Amino acid sequence: MSIERDLYEHYGMVMKESSFIGESRVFHTADRLFLLDAIEGEAKNRLPGQLELAEALQTTGLLHTRLVPTRTGQTMRSDGAELALFELPTTPSPVMSLPARLAQLHDSELLMEATSVQQLWFDRWEAIVNRADAILMKTRMEGASYFLGLAENALSMLLHMDPIMERGPAHFRFKPGTWLTVYPQSPESIIPIKELTIDHRCRDLAEYIRSSWYEHQQFQTDILDSYMTYYPLSENEARLLFIRLLFPLPFFDCLAREEYDRIPELLAQTNEFEDYLYASGCDFLPWLTRSVLSKRALSSTLKARRG
Repeated sequence: MSIERDLYEHYGMVMKESSFIGESRVFHTADRLFLLDAIEGEAKNRLPGQLELAEALQTTGLLHTRLVPTRTGQTMRSDGAELALFELPTTPSPVMSLPARLAQLHDSELLMEATSVQQLWFDRWEAIVNRADAILMKTRMEGASYFLGLAENALSMLLHMDPIMERGPAHFRFKPGTWLTVYPQSPESIIPIKELTIDHRCRDLAEYIRSSWYEHQQFQTDILDSYMTYYPLSENEARLLFIRLLFPLPFFDCLAREEYDRIPELLAQTNEFEDYLYASGCDFLPWLTRSVLSKRALSSTLKARRG
């Protein structure tokens, strides 16, 4: 088969047992364990920075995965796809819950100062909204004003926060299944290098909660409850988490992928998510009951947007 041939040509390896974990192929050679991951488009552009972060994480003992270069570069092509090969540990990691391992990753020695996280997110999100505006000018789309209203509220709330300066190891889009289970006795213990980024830890918490809702219709706050026993959020960080949940990233992802037929379903899901977010907010974000940006004020604005 072509993948076995290409693997031998680029790495001099002979694949033995092989299986898939999600979209990743895991295989053995005689005495080593590897993972093959597709690295396409923007993912390939992110890879150099991810490898630099992965190297730093390896020095702290938090990451045990490394890129295996080809004989001529970092990736290979096989069946029209760009693939990167990563070596995995041959023994399982110590058993640890996902919230505990995530808190350990976030609370590493690799925290760094930056310009304010809010400003970085504001600039990034504003660019996303501007690209969406260009698309929406050419077509009428149900619910567009509602999604843009949510985005505008999130952007406004970012500007009214106290600065947060720390960033550190995080994930591009953290969700159930991002970490791989290679050894049953140590579930979700392998961190794929292609998922790494540098950002505030609230990004991971928000995206996990969001994806649990949109993919499984579950508003999972148990991971947040457990996580905060290891690494609590400040009140200002809780605001940042809430704002990221409010910003409708799934809508903008659909626009970018031109999946316009998903928008009506996404509109219903987002409406329910927003309602549940506010209804549950007092339980997992107690500051909501005291915030000057009250639910009543925001809800009236959002309902006006829907109309």
